Amino acid sequence: LVSGDNCDKDVSSDKPEDVWLLPKRRSDKDFRLCTARGQLDGASAQQPELWRVFWNAACEKQEFVTKDNQDRKIQWTLLQDPSLFVPEDASGPHYCLCEILTKAEGDLSGGVLSYSWFDDTCPAGAQRELCLRALSTSDILRYSSLVDDLT
Repeated sequence: LVSGDNCDKDVSSDKPEDVWLLPKRRSDKDFRLCTARGQLDGASAQQPELWRVFWNAACEKQEFVTKDNQDRKIQWTLLQDPSLFVPEDASGPHYCLCEILTKAEGDLSGGVLSYSWFDDTCPAGAQRELCLRALSTSDILRYSSLVDDLT
């Protein structure tokens, strides 16, 4: 998933991966994931609307405020559906959601903020927000009684 100036870049060499998660909680220890739409307070015209994932207790709220790594407020609205779940003991690929600040030379606005998923770890200069393991093939077999149980 790309946004902004990245839409114009050739990403044909990137190999998209299937990420398997659960559509419903199977255990009290499963992590709940929910998506949120955010607006950076005082953002410049170049700043797109923000999208990211939160988990667990944050998913119970409808709206709340966080701060980025430059102490700017972000107003979040959580989408209650769909919720996805990750087993505590998932053994698939490891992904991290990272906060990325892109700042052009001479930019006095604080830069353009975005959130993106990366394999295993965040790139230099990015702030890690959360990490998780998706379902592996053996997890899928363990958790599915029907193919429709997986998303």
